[in-house]
Parts: sequence; structure tokens; C-alpha cells
Amino acid sequence: AGVPELRRVLVDLLWVIGLGVVGLILSELLMDGTEGILGGVLAWMGWVVGFALAGRRAEPGCVGRRVFKLWASVALALLAVGCIWFLWLAWSIPRPFSECWQDALAYIVVPLAIAVYAAARARGLGARRRHPSIPAPAMRLLTLSLLAVACLSAAEPTVIRVVSYNIRLCGVGMDGKRDLARQAEVLRPLKPDIVLLQEVDRRSLRSGMVDGAKELGEALGLKHHFAKAIPLQLGDYGNAILTRYESAGEPRIVELPGGAERRVALLLPLRVPTATGEREVLVGCVHLDFRSDIEMEPNGVKLATLLATEARPIIFGGDINFRPGSRTVRALEVALTRLPMPPPAATYPADNPRVEIDHLFIRPASAWRSRECRVIPEVLASDHRPVFAELELLPSPPQAR
Repeated sequence: AGVPELRRVLVDLLWVIGLGVVGLILSELLMDGTEGILGGVLAWMGWVVGFALAGRRAEPGCVGRRVFKLWASVALALLAVGCIWFLWLAWSIPRPFSECWQDALAYIVVPLAIAVYAAARARGLGARRRHPSIPAPAMRLLTLSLLAVACLSAAEPTVIRVVSYNIRLCGVGMDGKRDLARQAEVLRPLKPDIVLLQEVDRRSLRSGMVDGAKELGEALGLKHHFAKAIPLQLGDYGNAILTRYESAGEPRIVELPGGAERRVALLLPLRVPTATGEREVLVGCVHLDFRSDIEMEPNGVKLATLLATEARPIIFGGDINFRPGSRTVRALEVALTRLPMPPPAATYPADNPRVEIDHLFIRPASAWRSRECRVIPEVLASDHRPVFAELELLPSPPQAR
């Protein structure tokens, strides 16, 4: 158990580190952020566990046995973390099994299956040699397994989680208390990729000179984009978009006619990563006046006319202030497809909602698949309930030559 033993341990250690680096690179390139990297790490750890278990056949007290025990402890701990992580996600964001089986496969089934196979394979070799090095067949299987996990994640659809939320005078709840942190906690469990905000203050006296969009964005780890509608108490008031995606160009502010005060729509192009590269998506946020459906109908017509010429996929929404079937909503539906919310769909007032006036729209319908739509049953943080949708961006059709 001298120099040859130590040399074999070092060779095994280099192989494991090298294969781990390959797994991490594949995860970073082909999987979805942190969760994808975790899947790749767990697949790699499955092999470490397998060979660590097999390493128990080495001579008592030898270097290899001690190293393998250390690897086993670390790897099993990481596998346990992966299982806990997956179960926490499933508990905090309830989803049907049809939407989370790939996560279960990547985080739990694949690593454990790899560990069992690797242990059995290495134990068989251990009958012929005291300290098994990683054999060529096992290496090939490891590479294929890493590629399989990567391909599973790469094949996952591009899913965008979007919320529209009127935050009532930049943070005022039904109890009259101004608390942006409370509204951030409403949004956080939804894990949104895009948030459409209405009634946002930027450095106005009434909201304590805070930048509402910036503060909420920082609390959620999202970038913020603000559109001023009117000046207000030494500051500004308007709409905002929070997003984790990079901007694909300058935001556009569209002035809208009529109403008791100036109203605007904020249009923001975003670069959305997909399995085949980045795609541009146009996101829009609006807050219309509540006074007259007839007076607001031209706003719907103007926005529909503008968006009807857009070639990029669109997500649009906000506090429209009118129900489905109203003149204003029907005007928008000339160019956009409204996402219907399952009952109870009313969004205002939050503590006892009676009307559905907050809406989400998409365009074109053929570019999207709605995986989930719902009104969030929040009764205190604002006078509106948030509306949420999980949307799948479908692959773009091939271009004709």
C-alpha cells in the first residue's frame, strides 16, 4: 500500500475531477442555470458514490480506503441536498407530475441509478484487484449518462413565468400600510421571469423618495425598467417591467389618448435564451383609466394596431380596468389573445374580489402554449390580486428559402 497504491488513488482522483469538469461544462452550456448545473453535479456524484462504495474492498488502513470514504461522505451529502432541493421545489410551487418528471429524473433517478451501476461494476473488478481504477466501459457509460442528462435538459421547453401586479400607490396594502417588502414576498414564491407592475412611484414624496421598481427588482434579483406617465410630488409615477432577461433594445413608451390623466404603455424587447439560441420577445405593460369603457376603447384600438404589425412573439398585460367582453378588452383582442383565468378569476378588490380587470395577453397564439394561468389569492399586500401565467415559447417554424 505504498507508492503504487497512492499513484492509483491519484489517477482515480484525476479521472473523477476531469469527468466532473466535463459534466459541469455540459450543464452550463446545455442546461437551465443553477438547477441544470445541480443536475450535472449530481450525475457526476453518482459515479463517485459508486466507486466509493466499491473502494471498501481495499485493504483496511490503506490510503485508497480513506480517500474513498471521504468521497462517499461528500457525494452522499450532495445527493441528499439534491433530493431535498427537488422536494422543496415541488412543495413550494405545486405542479402536476407531468411538468416535473424531468426534474425528478435529473436530480434523483439518474444519479442514484448511476451510483448503483457504478458500485456493482467496480465491485466486480474489485474481486480481481484490491483498488479498482475507473474502467473504460464505465467511463463510456459515464460520458453517455452525462450527455443524456444534458440532452434531457436541453430538450426542455423554454418556459417563461410572468406576473402582472398593480401595487397600489407603490406599496400600499388593504390595511393602509406602505410595504414594498411585503409585495416582494408575494411575488418571490412565484419565481417570475417577468413582472409587469402598475402604480409605481420613482422618488416621490408620498412613497418616501424610494425608486419602487428598483427596490422590488433588487429584492427579487431582477432588472428593472420604468416608464413615466406623470410627474408626482417631486418624482414620477408610471409603469415598470422587472425581468431576469437582457434587454434586446431600447424600451418604447407609447402615449395613450383620453382619461383623467396621462397614461402610457411600456414596450420592452427582451432576449430570451432557448435550447437553439436566443430569441427576441416583446413585453408590454399598461395601466388604463377606469372612468369610461367607451373613452378607453381608443386606447385598446391604438395598442392593437401597433402590436398587430409586430413579428416577434408578444407578452402583454396590466391593469386594463375593464372586464372580459368590454369594448376596451375586445379592442385589444383584435390583435392579442387574452389568457383566460380559471375561477375564481376576479382580481379587484383584493380582500373580496368582484371584478376581473387585470389581464395577460399573448401574440401570436401559435407561438405560445399556456401551461398554467391563475389569480394569486393575496388579500392584503395591495388592492389588486396578481395574475400569473407560465408560458411555453414554442420553437419558431423554419424560415422559407
